[in-house]
Amino acid sequence: MIIFSRSSALLLGVLLLASPAAVAIQADAPQLASKTHLGLPPFGPSDNPRLSSDGRFLVYYCLSGDVLPGDDNDRYDTFLLDRQTGITRRVSFNAANQEQQSHSGIGYPSDNGSEVVFDGQGMFHPDVIYVPPGTPDYETQNVFLRDLATSVTELLSRAQSGEGNPERRGALIRDALMDSKNILFSSTADYIGDRGPLPAPSLIQEVYSRNWISGVVERISARPDGARSNRSSGLASYSADGRYVVFTSQASDITSDNPGQLLQLFLRDRAAGITTRLSWPRFGSEFTSTPNYISPRVTAGGRFVVFTATQNDEFVADDNPGVGDTYVIDRHTGTTELVSRTYSGAPSDGSSLDADVSADGRVIAFFSRATNLLPGQPANPGIYVKDRLTGELINVTATLGQVTPLFISRLNLSADGRHLAFSWRVNDPAQPLLHDRVVIYTVELSGLGAPPVALAVPAGTLLGWMATVGLLGLFGLRRLLRDNVVQ
Repeated sequence: MIIFSRSSALLLGVLLLASPAAVAIQADAPQLASKTHLGLPPFGPSDNPRLSSDGRFLVYYCLSGDVLPGDDNDRYDTFLLDRQTGITRRVSFNAANQEQQSHSGIGYPSDNGSEVVFDGQGMFHPDVIYVPPGTPDYETQNVFLRDLATSVTELLSRAQSGEGNPERRGALIRDALMDSKNILFSSTADYIGDRGPLPAPSLIQEVYSRNWISGVVERISARPDGARSNRSSGLASYSADGRYVVFTSQASDITSDNPGQLLQLFLRDRAAGITTRLSWPRFGSEFTSTPNYISPRVTAGGRFVVFTATQNDEFVADDNPGVGDTYVIDRHTGTTELVSRTYSGAPSDGSSLDADVSADGRVIAFFSRATNLLPGQPANPGIYVKDRLTGELINVTATLGQVTPLFISRLNLSADGRHLAFSWRVNDPAQPLLHDRVVIYTVELSGLGAPPVALAVPAGTLLGWMATVGLLGLFGLRRLLRDNVVQ
């Protein structure tokens, strides 16, 4: 692990006088999470991990028959790991409690590990409308819920009427809120039933939210009148409190300020029913080249929006041309912050390609190919964690060595910002059990102290800490600096 802080010696002295507890963010050594029933790395690839909010449960998918005995379908399956007990369970069984001869994918665990929402192809439930082999929509994906206590699998991607995959079109899961029973998905089908007869199925992809208890479906990518938009929307995620959804869209009628139908970031306030365009170039007007957005996230309360963008260098003044970066939009101040900077504040020399943020906006994790983020680090791609309150940056994968060229790690940060899971393709012939295999690792983070009240001041500066002290007072500062025990 490599640690470096841009905080001055004076700031360090203030911290040490304020509290005897350590305040530097730290990461334990990465632990292999995807294992076979014999404790070895799986032969087939594992990817797209998702953690419960407190980090205890981990869901990932894997194309390997050796994770658990009896896995004979030669397909990607979805697994749930209880990181406390070390027990792994297969999630992707169909409604008849049998393994499915179709792939399953990304999943989201409940905090108690009793339920997992996952996406899967084919007939995981009898209410999925069958699509014959050879047709354009064959192997249609849908969203399912696996209740591990009762061994029941339910179809969640239903229309307002209760119909499964309307128009024989599937749904791609984008996010899930397990506590409030909401799923976020995109589809070219009409899930509300207000589109009317069409001469041919629409190819416009819309974003929907559905509560699987009430059955109510919301069109997130809606025009102000609630009707469907004129261009496709795609990537999307909830805020931790469920009020906000950040999503990408090319539509020009969701708001009135995207007439060029460029791919943009939008924020939907579900409570107010209002959608706002988020992405703007630093010079105003319009982007000269369309950004390619990756992993947009929004914090609880909707204040901070974190995203990675490639193919555009117009968000901040000193963007490094040709390099993808991770950014934070502060909706209260109207500013955009470049997160993927070096320890000295310079732009990175390699692209960021995935990112996530804690629910309070303090901790950001991102995967980068940069070689200059930290002093003395090896010239390897890595996963970095930044504490926006102190400005500290650490490389949590330094001990893992080389990663296979062109590999893109997928990562997930728990809502409390204390647990990180990520995929990694090891490039080390000296480790034959790991070499060239895609596996899942987890990392425990500590030294964060109590959550801050606000993060409006740029992180890593003495003025920022002084402003924070002014906001919180002495009692608040003590709370801010106190370490919590990582469970």
